[in-house]
Amino acid sequence: MKPIFLIGFSGAGKTTVGKILAKQMDMQFIDLDEFIERQQGEKITEIFSHENGETSFRSLETELIHELCKKQNIVVATGGGTACSTENLGMLNSYGLSFYLKWSERDLIFRLQIDGIEKRPLLAGKTEKELANFVHFLFKKRKIFYQKAHFTVSGKNDEQIAYNIIKIIKKL
Repeated sequence: MKPIFLIGFSGAGKTTVGKILAKQMDMQFIDLDEFIERQQGEKITEIFSHENGETSFRSLETELIHELCKKQNIVVATGGGTACSTENLGMLNSYGLSFYLKWSERDLIFRLQIDGIEKRPLLAGKTEKELANFVHFLFKKRKIFYQKAHFTVSGKNDEQIAYNIIKIIKKL
């Protein structure tokens, strides 16, 4: 089976949903951010803190997407910004099945606050108001890319989203 790519904003549940999907479908799970951290020997927040950190990180993402598109039977949880490049999104949609995990801005902010924003390089250190403003700005910018996924999936929780993805795949 083609690779399955989960895209969406930070806090959308890509990792949790990806693990559920991989287990249910007997596929390998790859969290792109964790993979980069292992490969680089640094946390994402540390990579971002370097000069040209985000640019370097995005280049690493693109290289890995190239490699992952060649694989079969994998579920990939991408980073929140991975699909926000025309090159990356093109590869995800050409070589795999892409699923946008859709939540409202309000729900995303709530999920991020529960999960902890300190481990997310673009959100770390923000007050509640700054977080809300930043999420609004970034979500508006990124949603344009997310909506170009093959499928948009939502649900009341991560388990339901995984179930909805499985239903879509079984119909293909």
